[in-house]
Amino acid sequence: MIGGAIGGCVAATLGVKTFAFAMPGITSIATYVDKGNNLLMTLIAVAVSWLAGFLIQLIFNFKTKKEN
Repeated sequence: MIGGAIGGCVAATLGVKTFAFAMPGITSIATYVDKGNNLLMTLIAVAVSWLAGFLIQLIFNFKTKKEN
C-alpha cells in the first residue's frame, strides 16, 4: 500500500491524466493514451510504485512466526 501511495504521488507530480473510466487492472492502461507523453508518465509511475513496494518489502522483511 505504501508503494501504491508513492506511485500515486509520482503520477500526480508528473501530471498523469486518464481519459476514460475503467476498472483497475492492466487493461486500464489504455485509458491513459493521448497524443502527448501521458502514457510514458503513467508507465514511469507504475514502475516506481512496483519498485517502491518491492524495496519496502526487502527493507522491512516481515516474516511470519511459525508455531509448532
